[in-house]
Amino acid sequence: MIKRSQVALEFLMTYGWAMLIILIAFGSLAYFGMFNPEKVLPDNCLFGNGLTCVDGIIRREAPNTYNVTLVLQNTLGQTMYSLRVKVDTVNCSVLGSQNLASEDKRFVECNVTSSSFSIGKKAKVKMTANYRRTASGLDQASIGEIYATVQ
Repeated sequence: MIKRSQVALEFLMTYGWAMLIILIAFGSLAYFGMFNPEKVLPDNCLFGNGLTCVDGIIRREAPNTYNVTLVLQNTLGQTMYSLRVKVDTVNCSVLGSQNLASEDKRFVECNVTSSSFSIGKKAKVKMTANYRRTASGLDQASIGEIYATVQ
């Protein structure tokens, strides 16, 4: 009986040390940022429902004030009328006409106030674009976001 106990204890000790070494290795990799998704994920900008975000950037303008600039393209296949973009409750500026013909692009600029953004780190900004498919039609909504490194 004692011999079997000794074998079981040696088995547990051997594999216990191996598990401890593996945990230390993973802990050191995590400490040095190897499992940080910010380093792996690219900057991207996504919109749905007929709008494509061609490019986007987030820039610091002043303390806690950031400028979000996007290039939106109409991929709906028909003209969009009265294009308006919002970040939370802040209206953004659509540079040029608010009517966007099929495959046309427009620059959109927004000023965002946030204390959680910092230069060199990734930030996510959620947006809503409203437009009409016809001049007298109902408002349509497209929700999007930009995930980019703050500059």
